[in-house]
Amino acid sequence: MTADTRRAACPFSKLTPREREVTGCITAGLPNKLIGAELGISLRTVELHRTRIFRKLGLRNAVELTNFVWHHRPDVPHDLAAQWSRQRRAGSFTSSLMGSTSGCRVR
Repeated sequence: MTADTRRAACPFSKLTPREREVTGCITAGLPNKLIGAELGISLRTVELHRTRIFRKLGLRNAVELTNFVWHHRPDVPHDLAAQWSRQRRAGSFTSSLMGSTSGCRVR
């Protein structure tokens, strides 16, 4: 698989770097006002980024985005993701395992 093929296969390649940062904040559960403060942008800019993210990925809300990110994480092996899903359903999954980056930024 070439680098171009991998980029095309990764759904996050559609997003700009700033949109990926906003995605990380949304999936961390931050409200728009805090996302703006964290990233140093206005509330309206956060709202515009959210709209573009949802449109580009074909999603309707933050819950769908969080599920989408969870299922398309490039840095988590499939078997480990399946194990975490089982733990989460069993109630033994901690939220700290979901974030592999500092703050709310997504790679």
